[in-house]
Formats: sequence, structure tokens, C-alpha cells
Amino acid sequence: MEKGNKNSDSVCIPRDEYENLIECRTHIDDVYQYITRCHAINIRYSGKKALGVPLAVLESVSGYIENENYFESLKNGYEERMKKKCE
Repeated sequence: MEKGNKNSDSVCIPRDEYENLIECRTHIDDVYQYITRCHAINIRYSGKKALGVPLAVLESVSGYIENENYFESLKNGYEERMKKKCE
């Protein structure tokens, strides 16, 4: 390595961003492991991979945090459309 030349395999990011990346990677690894377990169990019992996984479990494993205000606005919009449809 030449003098003054930084390692080209490294990047500099703020610590909080690094910690966030590690947390995200950990969640991704957890999701991969969960999916692999689901497929393995299903293959043992049926000979086929699983076609789906319970969304609530996937949300939990991935660290998903709901945006409750967004979902409430969607529900309200649905209810308004249904009211208009029934009128």
C-alpha cells in the first residue's frame, strides 16, 4: 500500500449509521433463518417448500414497526368509500 493511500476495502460512515446497518443486517439474517426453517419443516411434512409465511411472525422477526397513522388513514379511506357505495 502506498503511503497516504487509504484501504480501498473500507468506508467511513458515522457510528449511528453503522449501528443502524448492523441492526438491519441482523433483521435480514433473522428473516432468512425463519424462511429457511419454514421451508425445511414444510419439505419434511409435504415434500414441497412453503408457499407463504404468517405476516405477523414475519413482521416480528424483521423488526417491522407499524406506522399506525398511515394504516388508520387507509382504514378511514376504505370506510368512506364503502359509505359512498352504499348511498
